[in-house]
Amino acid sequence: MPGVTACIKTSDDERMVDDQKHAVMDFARKNNLIINEFVEMPHRKKDRETLDIVARLQGSSTLIISELGSLGRSASEVVDNVNSLIRNNVRLIIAGQDIDLRPLATDIPTRVIIKMFTIFAGLERSIIEEKAKMALKTMKDRGVRPGKPKGSIGRSKLDGKEEYIKELYGKKVGLATIARIIGTSRTNLEHYIRTRTIVLPRREPVKKRVSGTE
Repeated sequence: MPGVTACIKTSDDERMVDDQKHAVMDFARKNNLIINEFVEMPHRKKDRETLDIVARLQGSSTLIISELGSLGRSASEVVDNVNSLIRNNVRLIIAGQDIDLRPLATDIPTRVIIKMFTIFAGLERSIIEEKAKMALKTMKDRGVRPGKPKGSIGRSKLDGKEEYIKELYGKKVGLATIARIIGTSRTNLEHYIRTRTIVLPRREPVKKRVSGTE
């Protein structure tokens, strides 16, 4: 059912969180809006969290935020999310800036603001693309090939587990089993051991019992 959702971006500073809540609740009180739910946006997580909230809002719903920064980590992400809300016919209220965007509104100020968001999105993408091209050209002029240097080793989710791997191996746990325990494949584990030159403990050969008669 369409309703009013307030989105609060979490922070290590509790005062900032309280300021956001105060801003959206004050706007709702002054405009006779009933907030149906509060949604917290973890500030350390990727923008995927923002996209999930934007995607689940239905047409004719209302989203209240205290500031535009709650909708992304860059101007382009913010603008993309604003445009997505508008396309889905979701009313967006930015309490801190006193902006009320109604997708179906016909007043000139609202239409101008919506159009500006679209322009800004394209502008930032163009700037980013131009900077990337200039950086690549500079690297090429200096004779530097883009990408990782040949032979370099990147980070791995297995980093920090070297001692655990050796401990398990020393207890005669097979590589396939170790891979399952640490959440990877045997191929990845063997590649990690080889590229990190991890020295596994030696195993004593299993002595076979020789049956005989007395």
